[in-house]
Amino acid sequence: MGARGRVRLVVLMLSMVAATLLAVPPAAVAQPTLPTDFVIENVMDVSDTVLAAGMAFLPGEPLLAIAGKRGLVDLYGEDGTRHGRILDISDKVNHNNDHGLTGIAFHPDFDRADPATRLLYLWYVWDPDGLADEGSGRRISRLTSVELAPVVRDL
Repeated sequence: MGARGRVRLVVLMLSMVAATLLAVPPAAVAQPTLPTDFVIENVMDVSDTVLAAGMAFLPGEPLLAIAGKRGLVDLYGEDGTRHGRILDISDKVNHNNDHGLTGIAFHPDFDRADPATRLLYLWYVWDPDGLADEGSGRRISRLTSVELAPVVRDL
């Protein structure tokens, strides 16, 4: 088979693939089947927190902390009002690909007046000093705690 014959064969094969793709209808998006007592509801808009990846309720208070993948933690009221940023560890977090700040939790006995319990626990992929930030390769996951300021937010 000469060069002209190979070109015709490739064109024919590409035509067949294109025809097949055009003939197949797009898959319908399946809606989840939920029990009758379940409700899907948008509770609050947390789009001010970039790439929200984790959340924790402040014990005993109507506040919710939302963790952003890049290492930012914002505080929201129960009505969805953003009350500001309570933590920024973006300089320590490797957020490439599936890395980032992925989990947060308040101390179970959180008390604004007690430094021993005024803790926020963080789970994130650490970007140690001196390592190139090329986004690939092994990284260390770190579980750590941060003492928050005595008054996170007066409401």
